Amino acid sequence: MGSAPGRLTNDLTCTSVSPVAGRSGRYSISWPPQLESAAYAETVNEVKKVGRNTAPLTDRTEEQTRFAQLFALVGPYTSATTPFRLWGNVARDLAQQKGLSLASTARVFAMTYASIHDSLQTSQYSKAVYRLWRPETAIANADVDNNPATEADTTWAPLIPTPPYPAYASNMTCIGTGAARMLANVLGGDAQTFTATWYTAANAVVWSEPYTSLWQLGDDEANSRIWGGIHFRIDIDSSQVSCTQVADYLYDNFMQPSYRR
Repeated sequence: MGSAPGRLTNDLTCTSVSPVAGRSGRYSISWPPQLESAAYAETVNEVKKVGRNTAPLTDRTEEQTRFAQLFALVGPYTSATTPFRLWGNVARDLAQQKGLSLASTARVFAMTYASIHDSLQTSQYSKAVYRLWRPETAIANADVDNNPATEADTTWAPLIPTPPYPAYASNMTCIGTGAARMLANVLGGDAQTFTATWYTAANAVVWSEPYTSLWQLGDDEANSRIWGGIHFRIDIDSSQVSCTQVADYLYDNFMQPSYRR
């Protein structure tokens, strides 16, 4: 914990990396709620319930546990497809499904990964600014947060390992939001039919999940961090707002096809 409740002092080393689009990486993420607020207590108590490593099925379903472990590459999924490759596979499959030309397919990939990159710059920068503690630290130290609606539990542990840097905002959420929004932009809408498939390093299928919405995959990716016990709802919600703006700015201002100029 840092010098004051709620604040971590871990050093971050990625904030000097420049966004692809410059201005797109400047979308700021709003301040998290005060520790004394009802909103803060609500978000702490949610992850305390659903993100505990021993949460019963009445609090966290098997599907939620699977998503938490899949996106974190832990438990039975340690060698599964990374989120970056997952979105690349989705982009590839949809480009093939729509019969896009080589040039159009290249643009889909370029825009998708530029959006992921700039979205990550937004979330990582916010971590350096706000330095909000993680649920594991917040729950253990709830006796010093000046909030009567939270209760300390020093035995609480998350389903997946806590990263050694601040919580707010969520990198994983911005990966999914940036990718989903950009693909919706370049492919003409969020409603797309596809299957997200995770593979082992040997290309054996680990899990397949059908979708009819790009946003839904991104939302599952975002919520996986709450189900895994390493993020608050406030991290997720704020990231989805700002990283949607990042994707939209990139789409409106960069790599436009010739007919839009």
